[in-house]
Amino acid sequence: MPINNKKLVYISLLTIAILYILWSAYFINNTSTIISGKRYFMLFDDAMISMRYAWNFAHGNGLVWNKGEYIEGYTNLLLVLIMSIPNLILSKPHASLFIQILGVFFCLGTAYLSYLITKDFLKTEGIFPLLSFLGVLLYYPFSFWSLMGMETGLLTFLLFLSICRFLTTRENDNIDYLFLLLILLAFLTRMDSIIMTFPLVFFRFIEKRAKKRFLIEAGFIFLIVILKLILSKLYYNAWFPNTYTLKVRGHPPLELYKNGLLFVIPFLKSIFLLLPFAFLGMVYKFDRNKLYLFILFLMTVIYQIWTGGEPWNYWRIMTPAIPLLSILFIVLLSNIAEKIKKWKIAVYLLEFFAFIIVFFIANQKFIPEMIFQKIPFTVNSNFILLNEALAVDKITKPSATLAVTFAGIIPYFTDRSCHDMLGKTDRYIAGLPPRLKDSVAWHGMNFVPGHNKYDLHYSILEKRPTYVQSFISGKDNITIEASEIYDLVNYDGIELRLKRGSDDIYWNKIRNATR
Repeated sequence: MPINNKKLVYISLLTIAILYILWSAYFINNTSTIISGKRYFMLFDDAMISMRYAWNFAHGNGLVWNKGEYIEGYTNLLLVLIMSIPNLILSKPHASLFIQILGVFFCLGTAYLSYLITKDFLKTEGIFPLLSFLGVLLYYPFSFWSLMGMETGLLTFLLFLSICRFLTTRENDNIDYLFLLLILLAFLTRMDSIIMTFPLVFFRFIEKRAKKRFLIEAGFIFLIVILKLILSKLYYNAWFPNTYTLKVRGHPPLELYKNGLLFVIPFLKSIFLLLPFAFLGMVYKFDRNKLYLFILFLMTVIYQIWTGGEPWNYWRIMTPAIPLLSILFIVLLSNIAEKIKKWKIAVYLLEFFAFIIVFFIANQKFIPEMIFQKIPFTVNSNFILLNEALAVDKITKPSATLAVTFAGIIPYFTDRSCHDMLGKTDRYIAGLPPRLKDSVAWHGMNFVPGHNKYDLHYSILEKRPTYVQSFISGKDNITIEASEIYDLVNYDGIELRLKRGSDDIYWNKIRNATR
């Protein structure tokens, strides 16, 4: 349905954007809490790991999780650097709010780029590009990860900028330095963004057969990978991030791929309508650009299988490719509408209804969170972790050491030296053999990458930290052995596992609170 009035188009875009901003504001408010009259904003716990790196960097301690310990426990360098800005100028709770607001703009920016790409395919300002704008904002996992501070929003925004640049310059024989800059920024956001940016370089070669340009652009990608590895080796004394060692190394490849497939199958089931419609959108009135978008989606799925899955079934890795399927689906709807001239209004209504049904099914498990009938995923545990962090901060001295299984919120809000019992920031734990048979597992997987390497005897009985978050990890439980060293103490209604008789604890505060 053509909309020739550009003013009406922009009013429609602005209206959807305002409604999304209002929804986001309510979402962000629901992820915050008030303690002792002060409001605290928090991100997803893994994003708070990045925030701790950013806080240390902003305050002159280097890109480290613990002061003086050079371990690369993050994979999102660009976002960590961005996070350092609010951590330098704002309080810790408001630094998180800054990142959440930034996530809103990444979502809206991606939605607008999706609108532009759809418009480029259809050569019209019609209702269908508007549906593409709306489709990005309707897919809940994209908003969830972006507003909870993970790199999903920034990465998707940069990838869509790269795709837009590819579509507008693919006929050009010259090297596109802006395109290369976008590839660099995406790479710095996540190294594995290459799974989508390198194919774009290859597609540019297919379009023009410009060998010199392809060699230079492919060489650029190779160069930034090598430089990143060298810088990691120089700064952290390791070629690869510790998270790569933790999640991938040591796992038998076939077991890892099988586990990844078990994780991906429920995702594919969740988009069982969107996927075939997107495929039809690719083959109907076929052109190579539509094929390229579909290949980029497939690359994210293959990559997720290769990495063995994830702890959370909110599809973080594959989410950036969902708007690509949405574009192909909407292009199909537009092509069908153009084909059927008779009963045009009825066709448009049916297609809009189909659009809503497809996105409803894709979001089915997330609907209670989308309409605020249910608090967002992990937010309740965030509140528990925050209360525990504030209690630990009050009753321990700066010299205290902490052992945690959730390595984000508690370390960030306590600023104590910490040990991550699951190994994201510990080389010994990350280098352990993975537990494949005796590990806990969920979401249909046989094991959970990133949660199947641990050694409680090392983390607790040998290191003997001042505070321990839990004596249980996976199927290991050392509560009996640890009870000889630690006491379970109640402070202001919060149970804390504290080292008996430690000089790093203000015992008088605990006694006074008990009275």
